[in-house]
Amino acid sequence: MHKVCEEIELVDTINRFSPKGGGPDLGKIVEIMAIARNCDPCSYYQLPDWFSRTALQFFLKVSQDKFTYDVALNALDYLQPKNTIPIQSKLYENIRKVYGYECVLAEFGHPRGHSSDK
Repeated sequence: MHKVCEEIELVDTINRFSPKGGGPDLGKIVEIMAIARNCDPCSYYQLPDWFSRTALQFFLKVSQDKFTYDVALNALDYLQPKNTIPIQSKLYENIRKVYGYECVLAEFGHPRGHSSDK
């Protein structure tokens, strides 16, 4: 899963659209949380323990003492719609570029005003 994140430039994209100060990069925190959710869904309280047993420490260059419960919760403050909408758009572009993946629904978008043309 880390390789996929590298290919779609997940960490760099998130960091570009949602900078934060201090601690691990937001992109790395989000990658940890996303991989955990896919591999072994657990509460935010259990994330640091899960992370300490993975090779992500090596791949992301984040030591287990830098990824804490408070760090995970704090990251959520930065993941608000004003930041996540541009992140989602850029990641979708990256996925299309890397994998040639087309999502028919994403091409049309969400109809504003409940119009029937999309």
